[in-house]
Amino acid sequence: VLRLKKHFLEHDAQMWLFCQCMYYLLMRPNEVRLMQVAHILLDDDKVIVPESSAKTNRQRFVLIPDALKQVIVDSGIMSYPLSHYVFSALAHPSEKPASRNVFSRQHQKVVKLLAMDWRIYKLFSWRHTGVVWAWKAGIDLVQLQMQLGHTEITTTMEYLKNLGLHDLAKLKANCPAI
Repeated sequence: VLRLKKHFLEHDAQMWLFCQCMYYLLMRPNEVRLMQVAHILLDDDKVIVPESSAKTNRQRFVLIPDALKQVIVDSGIMSYPLSHYVFSALAHPSEKPASRNVFSRQHQKVVKLLAMDWRIYKLFSWRHTGVVWAWKAGIDLVQLQMQLGHTEITTTMEYLKNLGLHDLAKLKANCPAI
C-alpha cells in the first residue's frame, strides 16, 4: 500500500484520490467513477450513491470518515459545478466521467511498474483493504454492511469470511473447558 501511495502522490493525484475513496468509503470502482460533486454532502459527512450507479440499484448513503473529509476539502473538487463528475479523463472534475476501466488499467500499469504482483494488487483491493482495516479497528458488522451497501447481513458475513476475517476471538479465549 505504501509503495502505491508514494507513486500516486508523486505522479497521479486523481488516482490517489480514487483509491482513497474506495478505501474509506468502501465503494465499488464504478460507484466511485460515477460520483458527482453534488453527491458529496460534506456538511452531513455523507456521499450519496445513486441507484443509477449502485450495484444493488438502490440509492444509499455512505459515511465520509474524518480522514477522507479533509482530503476532499484540500483537493478543491467542491469548487466545481455540482453536476460535474469527480473523476474524469481531464484529471479534475468534468461534465463527463472517466471511461469505465481507465482506473483499473492505470492501477494495473503502476502495480507492474513497481514490480508488484498484479494478480494480488488490483484496484478492488483498496476496498478489501479498507474493510480489513475497519474490521480490525473494531467497526461492527452492521456498520460495515451499511457502508458496503450489502442488503443482507449474511452477504457482509460472507464477504468478511472470504477476506479471512472471522469473529472467533471470543470463542477462542472463552471456550469453557470440559
